[in-house]
Amino acid sequence: MIHLNLISPKQQKLLKVRNVYLYIENFLNLLIIASILIAISLIPINQTIANLSRTVEQKKGAVAASNKLLTDKINYLNEEITTIDSIQKSFNDWPGFLKELASLVPNNVLIIQINAQLKTNQFTMQGHAESREEYLLFKDNLENSEIFFDLNTPITDILQRENITFEISGFFNRL
Repeated sequence: MIHLNLISPKQQKLLKVRNVYLYIENFLNLLIIASILIAISLIPINQTIANLSRTVEQKKGAVAASNKLLTDKINYLNEEITTIDSIQKSFNDWPGFLKELASLVPNNVLIIQINAQLKTNQFTMQGHAESREEYLLFKDNLENSEIFFDLNTPITDILQRENITFEISGFFNRL
């Protein structure tokens, strides 16, 4: 068999380049068609996602509305806990305070009245001691205690030997 080559080498080269361009053009056309098909298939998916998003927002609103009662109860309890906490912070252990004071009072000393201010931690007490020694012992006990400090006593309280009516004022530490 004989092959005749009637096309010049220059034309052969042009035909080869043209074939390459045609292959590239066909490939790009296929790529465009594939992109269009993918875009068309994504439209319903996008609509489905939008519908699901609306459904989620509606359910979120419904859940928030149904949980409003529970949320209100929780907020009320939080307010109550805050109130209780503030009350507990302002509490002083008065029974412990009186027990400590009673342990400092010697025999034959009687406390008639005691006033204590929790806001300022100040106190004033009036009482009666049978003798000066018992009064001074009581005063020393108060000064050496961990609760009472900065005691003020009138000098007239120690001028008498017996049947002393006294008044002591000062500050106290909270228990």
